[in-house]
Amino acid sequence: MVINLVFDTVFPTAAFALTSGPSQPEVQSFTPVGTSDMVNLFTGDYNYNIPLLDVEGYPVNIAYNSGISNDQEASWVGLGWNINPGTINRNMRSLPDDFNGDAVTKEFNMKPNQTFGLDAGLSIELFGIDASTFTGTFSLGLKYNTYSGLGMSTGFKLGMGPNGDKSGFTGSLGITSGSEQGLGISGDAGYSEKVEGTEDENGNLKHNSGSLGFEYNTVSGLKALTVSGNYVVTSHDSNGELTSASDMGGSYSYTFTNPTYTPRIGQKMINIGLSVQFTFGIAAFGTHPKLSLAGNYNGQFLKDKTTNYQAYGYLNTQNGTSYNTNRSGVLLDLNRENDRSFTPHTPDLPVTNFSYDVYSVSGQGIGGTYRPFRNDIGVLHDATVDNLADISGSVGIEIGAGDADHTGVNVSLSESNSESGKWKDDNDIKSLFVFTGKDANNPLYEPTYFKQAGEKTAETDPNFFNNVICGYDPIRIQLYTTGPTAHSTATYVVGQAGSSTSTKSIPSTVTKSNRTRRTEAIATLPASDAQNFGLIKTIDSYAQNDFSMFQPSYTGTSVTNIPRVDNINKMSYHISEISAYRADGAKYVYGIPAYNLIQKETSFAIQTINGTGATLQTPDFNTGLIGYSGGGSDNSTGNSNGLDNYFSRTTLPAYAHSYLLTAVLSADYVDVTGDGPSKDDLGTYTKINYTRSTDNYQWRTPFAQANYNQGLLSDGGGPIGDDKASYVYGKKEVWYVHSIESKNYVAEFFTSRRNDGFGVNGEDGGITTAVAVQKLDSIQLHSKQDLLNNPNASYATSLKTVHFEYDYSLCTGQTVTNFFSCINGDPSTSLANTIAPSKLINNDPSSTAMGKLTLKKVYFTYQNSHKGRLSPYVFNYADNDQNGSMESNFAYNMKSYDRWGNYKPNTVSPSFNTSD
Repeated sequence: MVINLVFDTVFPTAAFALTSGPSQPEVQSFTPVGTSDMVNLFTGDYNYNIPLLDVEGYPVNIAYNSGISNDQEASWVGLGWNINPGTINRNMRSLPDDFNGDAVTKEFNMKPNQTFGLDAGLSIELFGIDASTFTGTFSLGLKYNTYSGLGMSTGFKLGMGPNGDKSGFTGSLGITSGSEQGLGISGDAGYSEKVEGTEDENGNLKHNSGSLGFEYNTVSGLKALTVSGNYVVTSHDSNGELTSASDMGGSYSYTFTNPTYTPRIGQKMINIGLSVQFTFGIAAFGTHPKLSLAGNYNGQFLKDKTTNYQAYGYLNTQNGTSYNTNRSGVLLDLNRENDRSFTPHTPDLPVTNFSYDVYSVSGQGIGGTYRPFRNDIGVLHDATVDNLADISGSVGIEIGAGDADHTGVNVSLSESNSESGKWKDDNDIKSLFVFTGKDANNPLYEPTYFKQAGEKTAETDPNFFNNVICGYDPIRIQLYTTGPTAHSTATYVVGQAGSSTSTKSIPSTVTKSNRTRRTEAIATLPASDAQNFGLIKTIDSYAQNDFSMFQPSYTGTSVTNIPRVDNINKMSYHISEISAYRADGAKYVYGIPAYNLIQKETSFAIQTINGTGATLQTPDFNTGLIGYSGGGSDNSTGNSNGLDNYFSRTTLPAYAHSYLLTAVLSADYVDVTGDGPSKDDLGTYTKINYTRSTDNYQWRTPFAQANYNQGLLSDGGGPIGDDKASYVYGKKEVWYVHSIESKNYVAEFFTSRRNDGFGVNGEDGGITTAVAVQKLDSIQLHSKQDLLNNPNASYATSLKTVHFEYDYSLCTGQTVTNFFSCINGDPSTSLANTIAPSKLINNDPSSTAMGKLTLKKVYFTYQNSHKGRLSPYVFNYADNDQNGSMESNFAYNMKSYDRWGNYKPNTVSPSFNTSD
């Protein structure tokens, strides 16, 4: 149960849309041949396992795992079934571990956020008598914002306060109303007192005051509360010059809704602000009216719509964190736990974690979950992004008339900039905590290594444990603030906060000097080494259904030798071969990296209606999909939809999603001629050969249209709505087992084209029949000697043949007319004629329903005997509506599953009214 728990948590059964995903179902759901439990003890799901044949000690079996989700893809032997001789599944998190400067492209678009404002105010001060001064202010403002449109605000405020040097109460009450912020009320009350008898001829003064203020808004509620008080003492000399001043007191304010500060900078922005103010006042007959006019402008612009990043995975972190370079746009393989906005009152910062990949090793006789480890300690950082200088300026003009005319001009200009990235200045630990690579002076040093996840082994470097990480004691870096700059020091603070602590200098060496023990080892070879020292120097693809290489007359034209390094998709530093070792010395070689060649995650603003009320796109709430204008219109940096013209696309370059098992070698195996497993080698081996059916399988989730995110209902969904659409698109290789051979036997796998699981036309989706996945028709087990004795393959006798029969009765609802006619959303491009009627449900040519590949029957024949056809394994699947119609089994709906991935009917289908 512990093993089941770990595997179901770390490697849950993959569920992909109809065009699969970056992986392929054939490399998922490995089942050992000895599995006999028909119920998964952890999940309660039904399991079934059938041994098929044995290739000189290496078994081949077919297994079924229930708990199938509605959007799960069928493998080459049917939905829920799989034949998998062995693989290493890579659970890629964040970035692939072996990236070493690979280019990740970020495309982004947003409409410039500009605000134009014009404010007018009229204030008046009445009867400036000794007791108090009454003031009143009326304001009117107009504003236009490119996101929220035209807005208007009005306000009125009354104030009362002491006049001149008198003591007394102060207070004000204001009311504002705006088209965006609603109705707001603000007020304050206080008392200000000048201490009598303390001012002399030099102007020395004592003064105290206190106040209480609040701000409330009908939209956002109570926004702020402020309490303050102070006591001021000033001293002057005989010339009136200030000689000393003291201000004792304090204030407390709590802000409820003001925006918080987020330190991470995503895109380079340009910010500009400008304001101009004109004030005219006149004093006459006990009144002092003032008229003010102000204009302001604020603009925020995106600097770069396309940014290229250099991505460094966990294994190559040292190449992306060097302090002696000033590269920008470096992405590291990390994430943050509980990442959130930062304020001065935040009690702790988010914890940074490496996002290393997890590798699940499977094969007959071996299994385990591994992860990489590092033998050093370093400092991580975000990608370096620096905004251009933010510039703001203001001009103020004052004109006064009355007893004393006056004119004044105020001009101000400010500049600021922001940056995110590595901490370089005033950082004493940057030369200590440095990630390291290979050490030429110490060839035994391991920068990185692989070990089973959760494996407990004794510490091999006590000095590192006790001195570098201080054993079991909590530690932190000592921080100081001297002058205006905070800086780190090369000192630990050891101990629990709030109790007794001590300080300790950080050692100059923060790497492990000894190799780490592990009970089972896996070793990796980058492509540059695998092409010279790997078991098989090239990646070999065998021609589909061509087994002439096992004949004595083979001329060497049926196997394509693919270079391990092409500097386009397969880089020299990518992991190309992985070897796993069993405790008895047997070696499992996973020598074919199955590549996902490109991956694009795209989201963008979408409009359901235009400015005249005409419908542009109508979302389908039952499937959660919506159409869009493709071809680089809506899904491009030129997006002009909605409130913000939003568009975001992240493009990830090629990486290996899985490593296919290519050989199992005995402990005494010796490759005599250096050409990989062959008959002249010593010891025993099992060699597994593969066919790359295509290197241009385009997949997409969803296969057509885009996922719909309705956004805020208050913004409607019309021309200025915030509705969004998204999809994921990629291109990958597709591999199938071609044959399994030993010194004396070979099992040949015969495949043919399927009528489901087609790829898509391109990034905008739509089914294409040009590239299709395969199904397994039969497996033939031959004696190699028999093949040698019969140069004509047709005369060679199969010792055992496994036969498979299929239909497409599971997960129907994908009709030939509907499912295959949506190329680029054009209903006239039907592909019905390309689907063989005999391959439809129950071989009924009149059926138009189309489901996923469904295994119906398995049987065996031996040499010239076909009696096994009379006693096959026959598989029946649940009839959910109890009417005897097998094709009604859970009709396809890509949204019919719950949060755990189990089937759940999607019956919610709200209407969509474009007038809402």
